[in-house]
Amino acid sequence: MTSRSNSILSLKTILLVVLASTLWQSNLNAQAFSWRLKTKAEYLIGQGRMYEALPYLEKYCIRKPKDNATAYFLANQYESIRDYQRAGDWYLKVYEADSVEYIESLFSYGQMLKMSGATESALRAFLRFQSVYKGRETSRELRWLLDQEIKGALMADSLDAHPKDIVLVLLDSTINKIDSEFAPLMLNDSTLLYAGMRNSEPVFVNQELPSKQFHLAKKRDYRWVYDQVWDVPFNQEDGIVGNGALSPDKQRFYFTRCIRDLNQKVNCQLYVSHFKEGKWTKGERLPEPINSPTYTSTHPAIGRDPRSTSREILYFISDRPDGEGGLDIWYTQYNHRTGEYSDIRNAGKQINTPADEFSLSYDLAGSKLYFASKGWAGLGGFDLFRSSGNKRSWTEPENLGKPFNSYADDLYFAHGTNRREGFFVSNRTGGINYQDFSCCDDLYNFRWKKYIDIVFRGSIAQRSLESKKGLMPELDNPQVLLYVFDKRTNERVLLSRDSLLTQDFQLHLEPEELYEIVVESDNYESKSFSLSTRDYVLSDTLAIHFDLDLKPEKPVVLDNIYFEYDRFDLLPEVKTVLDTGLIPFLRAKPSIRIELSAHTDNTGKPAYNRELSFKRAESVKHYLIEQGIEAHRMVAKGYGEKQPIAPNQHPDGSDNPEGRAQNRRVEFKILKD
Repeated sequence: MTSRSNSILSLKTILLVVLASTLWQSNLNAQAFSWRLKTKAEYLIGQGRMYEALPYLEKYCIRKPKDNATAYFLANQYESIRDYQRAGDWYLKVYEADSVEYIESLFSYGQMLKMSGATESALRAFLRFQSVYKGRETSRELRWLLDQEIKGALMADSLDAHPKDIVLVLLDSTINKIDSEFAPLMLNDSTLLYAGMRNSEPVFVNQELPSKQFHLAKKRDYRWVYDQVWDVPFNQEDGIVGNGALSPDKQRFYFTRCIRDLNQKVNCQLYVSHFKEGKWTKGERLPEPINSPTYTSTHPAIGRDPRSTSREILYFISDRPDGEGGLDIWYTQYNHRTGEYSDIRNAGKQINTPADEFSLSYDLAGSKLYFASKGWAGLGGFDLFRSSGNKRSWTEPENLGKPFNSYADDLYFAHGTNRREGFFVSNRTGGINYQDFSCCDDLYNFRWKKYIDIVFRGSIAQRSLESKKGLMPELDNPQVLLYVFDKRTNERVLLSRDSLLTQDFQLHLEPEELYEIVVESDNYESKSFSLSTRDYVLSDTLAIHFDLDLKPEKPVVLDNIYFEYDRFDLLPEVKTVLDTGLIPFLRAKPSIRIELSAHTDNTGKPAYNRELSFKRAESVKHYLIEQGIEAHRMVAKGYGEKQPIAPNQHPDGSDNPEGRAQNRRVEFKILKD
């Protein structure tokens, strides 16, 4: 080989080394640049500046297409700021890159399509996911959610086809700002309470929560405008204060205060303020286990216990365990007499799902709980629902449909004080948002174009019997019970039980329901009336009269009427019982006649027992005559062992002393003419 050839070979080698070195250096520079992109994104996320961070993270993921973990994180973060389009795009990229480990990204992709309004494409994604996931071990939550997402996609057209007849208004920029507003509550017909921030630019935070407070808006010339920060001592400027609920008597105000705990989790706790001497108190934290240092308690709503007028029900949202999953609806009962709260209970799977329930309000007039949920079939994200009932007894939740619900998140439904208008919260398109993202929630006011008010007026009286004129017992403790029927199961759910101060009552009923009204009173047979409001298109008033019939008389056992063995004379303690019980009753009811009935156990011969029981009844009668009760008002009878009210022997044939003691009794019953 010549020296020239050696020179050429050496030059080629040098060029290859330089090229390799250049490529290596370029690759190092590219890796360094990618690393800087990711580091910059992580720094901005740590500062709470998510909107600035995600473009850097997206550039990193484009340069590193095999980093599926970061791409999946990016999709999650786009979903968290509710940029559904970009979140869906990245969920799909992750699934296509690794359809085994990231198979659930296909389900998330379907959810993002649905929340973008692409319902048909979302349905195809859900059905594809159902097909490829078939046979794999799935969680209860995922199976439930998939079924509900498919059901919601299939029913989207029906929810869209019959929008409610309302006027919908986005509240103006004096109230809605660039951040989220939430928890509307009408204090009166012209005053709205809500929570939020007053910033016109986005607020970036890292470790501390942004300050959110209660604010007031006023209706002026049929338009809602901002008024002022609510001047109450618990409306602090640090952390988040919101989610207010008033007790029915307007003397207690429940609210939520949220802070970030040591684990950087946002933890909310429930507080109550009392209205005293014309002012609200500072507010006190509700006791455990309503509040927990480990779990969130938020979104209070106040209902009433239909079985106890002295108790009201405090519903709230919590992520504590032993529920159905995620955020659930829980409740406790407040006792007005003692000022104490009962143990908490989960509201049950009739209303809770494996996903999240959120933002409660209870309509006392209609006995309905309004809430948002991701676990029931809907248009997308959080939808608004309502269910009739209380505690753990509920009708199947009903989707409110459009325009209350959209493809985005819809929350915080609240009836107005006049029931002809109300409010809710949504991040749907068209609101006041940052950089055209559907990031933030705004307040919407709705007003019914045609409000349907169905009034049921009832009156009750004793059925007039000629033979009983002047002798019929009064209507003692009259009550009216209102039931509604579940549209799916046709089971009856108790809505309210009210004691009547007069013999007239009035109920306000909702359209599209099947009701049963039951009237009852002591000593009388109950009466019921069924009413369907499903065909009502106009307001109406119905008037129904209930005639109650007397119950068949049942004997009343006189407690503590004892006789010595085989004797029929009255002991001193027996006379005391008669003096304090039966005699005052007969003196208060001078027109009533009674039968005195004495009974024995089955010890001894039947004929002897009949004679002994008659003598004991006669002894009681003679004593009553001595105390001034007329003889013609009483009949004494002895039934011996013929009418036991308890077994004299146990099933195995052994003696039953307790049963025998119950059978040795004296009764009385009111006689019919």
